[in-house]
Amino acid sequence: SAETCNGADDDCNGVIDNGFNLSTDEANCGACGVTCTNAHGNTQCADGICIPSCDPLWGDCTNPNDGCETQLTGVNNCGACGFVCDLPNAVELCTENGVCGIAACDPGWADCDGIASNGCESYLDGDVNNCGGCGKTCVNEHGEAACISGLCVANCDPGWASCDGSNSNGCETPLNTLTDCNGCGVACGAPNADATCADYACAITQCDVGFEDCN
Repeated sequence: SAETCNGADDDCNGVIDNGFNLSTDEANCGACGVTCTNAHGNTQCADGICIPSCDPLWGDCTNPNDGCETQLTGVNNCGACGFVCDLPNAVELCTENGVCGIAACDPGWADCDGIASNGCESYLDGDVNNCGGCGKTCVNEHGEAACISGLCVANCDPGWASCDGSNSNGCETPLNTLTDCNGCGVACGAPNADATCADYACAITQCDVGFEDCN
């Protein structure tokens, strides 16, 4: 460019007013000795400023004079400078492709939908659809189902009970049968007679021939 007569060595070659090139010289960009370096891409000096062009998954996140110094596979710079992996209820990681992922879920939480971007979305201690584990569902056709501390809890309608030892399938047993009459395992039977569980209480429908209920 045109000579600048200012009594200074403007082109860093030891000769005063021999030429002005600090705006484009990558070894003296903007000032003598300011070198544009870039180990992970290319750099040009334009208007006295180092402008880096980065290789994939590298970024210029601090000083442009040092080029593309930041690898974009860390949780604080994942895929782009300043992009922080912050996923709900999770310990985050940044993959080798620069994408936020899940290293581990917080206690009591899980990634049941397999979508990393929403973190560990399922609360295993209280979600009836994922109670204690993904896909472990609490159901109850004869009452209300709840998940407490990762265990299914069945609240039964009148006349029903959970007799099989598992609350995950709710209140499965009616309490008006001869085997479970108003309680799990409470059987109805009468010698020399036909029995029933009417109104949730054992009763005799009829006696065998030659027998009566005299007491």
